[in-house]
Amino acid sequence: MIERRQFEAIQDLVRELASRNFDGLVRAGRVVSLTASEVREAVESYPDRIVELPDEAAALAEVVDHDLVPDTKIAYIPVWTAQEGQSDLTLQVWITEVDGGLSVRMYDLHVM
Repeated sequence: MIERRQFEAIQDLVRELASRNFDGLVRAGRVVSLTASEVREAVESYPDRIVELPDEAAALAEVVDHDLVPDTKIAYIPVWTAQEGQSDLTLQVWITEVDGGLSVRMYDLHVM
């Protein structure tokens, strides 16, 4: 089960993806191991436009402990699009507890 504050942080990240702020996400350190062009390509290669995550998406999130990174969880959550609603596009993020707050960083975006 995903915590509310974790989900809200993921909603914020998806809002940035939906607004196509790829460079800003990378500059802010909110992407792990992908460049802004790789994020852009992942988003633009999908045949529909990403939209903000509705609250109901929280129930579909899968969260597991990261085996190699302490205090970090990996979340997989379906992405919503303009035409499909819930799509087969999945966002993978790393959630890390940092100084009493959260760091939520995109790791991958792919079709499941």
